[in-house]
Amino acid sequence: MRKNEPLPKIRTDIQIIPVQIKNETVYVIQDHLGLAPSGSALRHDTLKLLYLISQSSTFSDFQYQLTKLQGGEIVDEDIIDKIILDLDNLNLLETSNFHSGRKRIVRDYTELRVRDPVMAGKGYPEKSTESINLVNKIITGISKPQTQDFLKDKQIKAIIAPHIDLTVGSQGYGFAYTCWPDKPPRRIILLGTGHAINNGFYSITDKDFITPMGLLKNDKDTVKRLRSAVSGALAPNDFAHRSEHSLEFQTLFIRHLIGESDTRIVPILCGSFMNLLSMVEKPSDYLQIAGFLAALSEIASESDTMIVAGIDLSHIGPKFGHTQSASSLSHESKIHDGNLLEALKNGNVRDLWKESQRVADRYNVCGLSTMATLLEITNSLNLEGQILHYEMWHEKATRSAVSFASAVFWTR
Repeated sequence: MRKNEPLPKIRTDIQIIPVQIKNETVYVIQDHLGLAPSGSALRHDTLKLLYLISQSSTFSDFQYQLTKLQGGEIVDEDIIDKIILDLDNLNLLETSNFHSGRKRIVRDYTELRVRDPVMAGKGYPEKSTESINLVNKIITGISKPQTQDFLKDKQIKAIIAPHIDLTVGSQGYGFAYTCWPDKPPRRIILLGTGHAINNGFYSITDKDFITPMGLLKNDKDTVKRLRSAVSGALAPNDFAHRSEHSLEFQTLFIRHLIGESDTRIVPILCGSFMNLLSMVEKPSDYLQIAGFLAALSEIASESDTMIVAGIDLSHIGPKFGHTQSASSLSHESKIHDGNLLEALKNGNVRDLWKESQRVADRYNVCGLSTMATLLEITNSLNLEGQILHYEMWHEKATRSAVSFASAVFWTR
């Protein structure tokens, strides 16, 4: 044991989620890299060790914390070394073992020319016919007059759909995609939440997306155009797309709805804007982002270009770091959601920003950066919008909940 050496830190890119099973709480690992045993349950004593590591800076600190836990009985150094080794073997710590594994995974993905679906067989069927049936069922489950009467003769420019699980958010997806134009656009700017972006405000990819219905082609020329126009706002690679579901669920609907059309997508993931909330009044006030938004707005203004955004709203309850249950937080989080949606409908990015500042992201709205990006574009295009659907889904096992909405925007 290296007494005064820094202790390895716990990985910040994994989630450990409390799940209630009968009268017992278990802690499930979620690792987007796939290095840790994702989906496995941690024992309570392992969780306690991770907590003690988070409270310690050196090996000596950790030994002291363990000794206190044992009622003053000194814990042998060999045991501490074994604890660290066992946790490292589980890839729960930021060690050379983890960094080399991550580097290999990033390199292997960025060299690929296509993106494989990661949710096929889990979030939706792998087989083409079954996926088509699911998409058709979701869309036809919504009465078209509810969504299309007021859209008659309007040029649809953008839609917002959820990015929650398809079965949970079927109503939301249905309302969004019943607004699909009769003539598919030539280009789709596809916006989603980049849950795994750690470096940069946006991540774009020139990969084609594989779906059960066939390949969804990338507009590589437009992606190249965006990359050449700006640099400071972008992540250094497209690795954030590897395990991201917020765009993948949209590609399922898009690929089915475009049919034989040669529609191409520009996939963009939006990273967190939380550090900017107290610095600026809207995203485009920040220099690094302003150039990207200007280039994106120019592309969106071109004919036959449409925007599809996958957005979820509040994430509340113990699963998302709250000490209170979702049911006790839902009233105030719904007020927050309503204020965000009002700003969205009115195309007011400043109001969206002010509302997020007001609550300091207390309700974990993972779609904030995507909404703000969309609003910056819709403002530049002078679009009009309408909220189509709002819902909050409660997950009993974790006493948590997620809200989501659907919306449509058209040219005035």
